[in-house]
Amino acid sequence: MPKFKEEKTQRRYNALRKKEEEDVTKLFAQRYGIPYAALSVYSIDLDAVKILDESTSRSGEIVIIHATGKRIHTALHNPNKPETITILNRLKEQGYICDLFVVSRNSLEHAWEFYKKIREIRKMEAGMVEISHEKIQQLQGEFTDLEHIKQSILTAFSARTTEAL
Repeated sequence: MPKFKEEKTQRRYNALRKKEEEDVTKLFAQRYGIPYAALSVYSIDLDAVKILDESTSRSGEIVIIHATGKRIHTALHNPNKPETITILNRLKEQGYICDLFVVSRNSLEHAWEFYKKIREIRKMEAGMVEISHEKIQQLQGEFTDLEHIKQSILTAFSARTTEAL
């Protein structure tokens, strides 16, 4: 039973720490005159996230969360960090108009999770079927009608399903 109390206390402690971090970030944003955003409640656009690679995003503590044409919503942790300034300047050189938002470290961690989703999508894209010209010619000779094609696909799918099991 004491473990339950410890877990409950730990959850409350973690929640208080997150709230404190968000409150400090809000004050920091006010100090610099940059709007504050909590990314846990903000819709993040995967295509926008891809504008910066993950290592650049992490080193600069900056992530692009929305893009409409060349106008981007850019979430950053510290607008004075040299790496952040360099990244912002590079984006401006590329023609982007950056709307800045100050976010907590916790919000950045949330946004960085989207890079995992991007990697998963790329894996799925890598799993797409690519057929060489020679293979297409070979298959054209083997397939005589639509029913034959259907049977070949079902057989191949069945074989792969069995292999996976």
